[in-house]
Amino acid sequence: MKRTPVLIDVNGVPLRESLSYNGGGAGFGGQMAEWLPPSQSADAALLPALRLGNARADDLVRNNGIA
Repeated sequence: MKRTPVLIDVNGVPLRESLSYNGGGAGFGGQMAEWLPPSQSADAALLPALRLGNARADDLVRNNGIA
């Protein structure tokens, strides 16, 4: 039985594996592998900066008529 040739990419990985989706991979080159933000509701995440955000929005509206 004759073996069929396999095309490989520059790293030696077969193209079938190289071009397929790997959703569980490192992604972003591994930069976000250990990023585990705290589990919070949207309100809990927003409330510490709510006054500052409102002040910035008010300032933007007050100083820019297009906003």
